[in-house]
Amino acid sequence: MTEEFTLTSDEGKTWTEVTSPLMPKYLMINSIEPGKFDPAVCYIAGTMYKTGDYTPYLFKTEDYGKTWIKITKGIGEEHFTRVVREDTEVKGLLYAGTEYGMYISYDDGTNWTSFQKNLPLVPVTDLVVKTNIS
Repeated sequence: MTEEFTLTSDEGKTWTEVTSPLMPKYLMINSIEPGKFDPAVCYIAGTMYKTGDYTPYLFKTEDYGKTWIKITKGIGEEHFTRVVREDTEVKGLLYAGTEYGMYISYDDGTNWTSFQKNLPLVPVTDLVVKTNIS
């Protein structure tokens, strides 16, 4: 069953449920990525492959979890998602790891493009965004 997501803004005195109704009942959450440029933003990657559902599940909120949108346009319909990460320096630049490689979004998840380049077609289960590499 999808975990219940709760949020506090008063150091834990009160909690508000912010679970998305768009998330399937048995969604397994693989990664939660807080926004780096806006504290109201958060991204979630989940999967249902253990139930035979290979649909990609990526979600985004821009209002502390009051509303959520699914952000998977351009990801292969059976490329189930493992991780989503936000770039540390470029706002709106996202990376997603799927069972069949990597995807990139230049518009904050509205559209995704395969980012395989010369990478092998393998599961990408986690990503770390490094900056200022010289």
